[in-house]
Amino acid sequence: PQAGILLSGLCILIGQSFMSYFAKISGDYSPKWGRKGLIMVSLSSLTIRCFFLAVLLSAQEQVETESQSNMVKALILSTQFLDSVGAGIFGTLHILVTNDISCRTGRFSLMLGVTTGAMCLGATVSGYIGQAIAQDHGYPVAFTSLGVMSLIPFFMYLFCMPETLPD
Repeated sequence: PQAGILLSGLCILIGQSFMSYFAKISGDYSPKWGRKGLIMVSLSSLTIRCFFLAVLLSAQEQVETESQSNMVKALILSTQFLDSVGAGIFGTLHILVTNDISCRTGRFSLMLGVTTGAMCLGATVSGYIGQAIAQDHGYPVAFTSLGVMSLIPFFMYLFCMPETLPD
């Protein structure tokens, strides 16, 4: 029972530590590298994480020894790094892209509020759908489903969103 508490704490520690690092990198380098490529890295890291978790959770069901179980738990914990990449980059660039799009319109706050609300709604619905699928079909199926669903915003951003970095 205490292992769950420790793993939860480590997830938060790893997530927040690396997220700050990637937020700093994206803030420093987005004027040089552009915004779209970095956001694509962010979106793809979350998709990859879902698929890794699906594989690792399936593997965990077939573990036979305590050392194998600990190895799988460590690998599951390491996927938090991918979450940090996604959250750090997206958290920073969301504000920058919103500013780029709303530049000189006087609507930055409105646009930021609407897009933040949409992201929060998406996170809530995603968590609900994931838990509903996990309850009926197991966590590997839930993470695979969420990974497939996360391809929708990835491809929408890839094909429908231009680079917003001002000249």
